[in-house]
Amino acid sequence: MPYIERPLIGGNVVVNVGHDEAARADIVELQETDIVLQEKDAETDALLAETVFYDEITFEKFRDNTSRTDYYLTTIPNTDSKGNLIKLERGFPNDVFNSGTGDTARSFAIRKITSFIANASTFDTTTLQPRGMQIHDGVVLQENLINPSNRYFLGIKDDNTLVAYPPSTTSAQMLAEGCVQALTGFYPMIENGLAVDASIYSGESNSSVPNPRAAIAQMPNKDIVFFTCEGRSNKDLGMTYADMIRILLAKGVTFAYNLDGGGSSQTLVRGVLLNNPIDGGGKTERLVPDFLYVKKPSTNPQNIANLNKDIGIVNKRLKDLTWDLLGMESSSKKGTITFNSDGVAASKTIPHGLSVIPSYFQVSPLSAATGTAGIKYVTADATNLTVFFNAAPVTGTNNIVLSWKAEV
Repeated sequence: MPYIERPLIGGNVVVNVGHDEAARADIVELQETDIVLQEKDAETDALLAETVFYDEITFEKFRDNTSRTDYYLTTIPNTDSKGNLIKLERGFPNDVFNSGTGDTARSFAIRKITSFIANASTFDTTTLQPRGMQIHDGVVLQENLINPSNRYFLGIKDDNTLVAYPPSTTSAQMLAEGCVQALTGFYPMIENGLAVDASIYSGESNSSVPNPRAAIAQMPNKDIVFFTCEGRSNKDLGMTYADMIRILLAKGVTFAYNLDGGGSSQTLVRGVLLNNPIDGGGKTERLVPDFLYVKKPSTNPQNIANLNKDIGIVNKRLKDLTWDLLGMESSSKKGTITFNSDGVAASKTIPHGLSVIPSYFQVSPLSAATGTAGIKYVTADATNLTVFFNAAPVTGTNNIVLSWKAEV
């Protein structure tokens, strides 16, 4: 199977409408959609009088010049304005663990009328089975299973306290320490207000590669901070673990844990997706197996559910139109490349000749040795595509043959 990634390039769009009628039509549609969104905002204000959403949950957008990437920080206070706990919960597609179907955060948010939602666990991309330790509402759903690179577990206690556990920890130990929820993302990044030793996560091959990322963090007062960043585009390169640690330490968090990222990253606040998808030309939100979310009881759930869905549809259309406009001007390179294999190296580098980081790239195996080794993932920088195999291809001369394509 080919390896494909295509992110949505975020930000403002400027086009010469005098020379492109298609662009003119899309801008008119954007303006009309914006009017609809303003009308929905007014309707939202009226319905929010019922306090269906937690308005205590806030988010901010920032630009990190070091990594050249936009990111969002969403703050969930430990308690609401009345002193009641704002409970962090876990959810699954159709409320069934490991159903094999998956769901998008947007779809789940519409169904549950969430104030906040984000993707959570890493998972098998074929079966959608969550990896590692899985506990829900005090019930062990899965002991440490299919856990490559010995990823750490995230434990969540009844008062929203967050704790990271090494992969040798048992579910009995986590339950005994008061964890009512547990999932497996990647690794802790900050504990007790200090960056963890890099040896904890450096075994993960992409920890030092810029990517879209998602993380959950906690302040000393137990407020939760969700971190979400863009990535894999010319405008937003993505971040490494070091980038996230730098930003979150500056925020003042005492704990941070890296959740599943890349194309799985999805963060919605009151029905609006904050970050841009990277699948399907920036228009496809990925199916994932579980979520972390916050929900507030409603006295009029059906009206709010309908409104929540309407806002989500408008928000998605705006993102899709932005991608269409940006896609009007693109350049691409493609070709076939052949390598020798020494039976040891598990990666190969393909010069793409674009001089910038491609917003879309695809690599496919064309030889038996390449297909047998299997493409694990592909990264891109301003010069090369780097192909990582599941295992080193067998020794041979000109036995690694790959077709590739990269676009801006």
